[in-house]
Amino acid sequence: MKKYMLVVIFLLLATLPLNGLVSSGIKAGVDMQMFGNDETETQWWPSFGLIAEFNLPVLPIAFRGEAGYAWHSENDTTSSDMNIIISAKYSISPPLSPLGFYLGAGPGFHILKTGDLESESYFGVHIYTGLNLRMGVNLFVEGGYGYIFLKEDSDIFPDLNTWNQLNLKLGVML
Repeated sequence: MKKYMLVVIFLLLATLPLNGLVSSGIKAGVDMQMFGNDETETQWWPSFGLIAEFNLPVLPIAFRGEAGYAWHSENDTTSSDMNIIISAKYSISPPLSPLGFYLGAGPGFHILKTGDLESESYFGVHIYTGLNLRMGVNLFVEGGYGYIFLKEDSDIFPDLNTWNQLNLKLGVML
């Protein structure tokens, strides 16, 4: 599975700006992972990712692909979440304005690894909103929410029925 993630990262890096239609960038921040049943356990995981966007000409719509990685270490056990999220993004601001606001949503694929257990894959849905400042490059701050669908036969989550994510990211698009 890691080989596929490396291929996706390479493809995201290979997408250089193409007449304003394709842009790429990086983002970093924190993900608040909330696992739980009756009592929710909350963990803050540092994260980073790569982004590629295909912008439709004249329209305020873009299609976005992200590859991300988040991790957490506690009691000599490291957990990690490698993910790919594909989404549609709608910009609300005028195209020539230096300040912009956007909304986006789409499905995600997550590979979770905890300690010595085998990695498990999960699907989720994600929404996000952000504020960007265009000054030669596009700087942005973004917040989002993800709901990940758990499996009943999970080794990593044997007693849990929910996995939610809140995240805050800072980034730059070229």
